[in-house]
Amino acid sequence: MFVTERDRFIKTPNAQVLPATEEKEKKRRIQSAKIEIIKQHNQSLSKRVEQDTLKQDLLDQNRLKTKSQAVITHEQVKILSISC
Repeated sequence: MFVTERDRFIKTPNAQVLPATEEKEKKRRIQSAKIEIIKQHNQSLSKRVEQDTLKQDLLDQNRLKTKSQAVITHEQVKILSISC
């Protein structure tokens, strides 16, 4: 932080405190931004895992449905072939 020529000679009791508080505030904002980025990343990962789980469940249901239909069809063909 640069000080102008006029401000250089003005001495206030808080002259040394202001830059320190500005630095602390800057560090706090940077830390908050990092935490927010991490939270967003975790949320996106959680959402992705949930979507993948739902997708896998749907695929499993469709596989079971297909297998059960194949078994039923096979049994019907078997019954028809026995009766003929």
